[in-house]
Amino acid sequence: VDLCQHKLNSIKEKVRMGHNDLGHHYFAVGNLHEALKCFVRTRDYGTTSKHNIEMCLNIIKVGIELGNYTHVMNYVSKAELALDTPPDPSTAAKLR
Repeated sequence: VDLCQHKLNSIKEKVRMGHNDLGHHYFAVGNLHEALKCFVRTRDYGTTSKHNIEMCLNIIKVGIELGNYTHVMNYVSKAELALDTPPDPSTAAKLR
């Protein structure tokens, strides 16, 4: 059972990293809508709160560039809920 769970998590992590890499590429070349799609897709493959916070920060970054501040505020709230207790100071500072 543990081996199967580990294999599943390993595959999910690779897929999540692939979507992140694509999102960063699209962001770098200025294709913000595709970057946003890729970053949102990572939600289904995150296995830790750190993954959720990383997804939120990436979506916030794209949302700011797109000028979609409602979206930004939504993901700031989601990231704050996903913060560990006590929160990492650098992550908490990024959300302020």
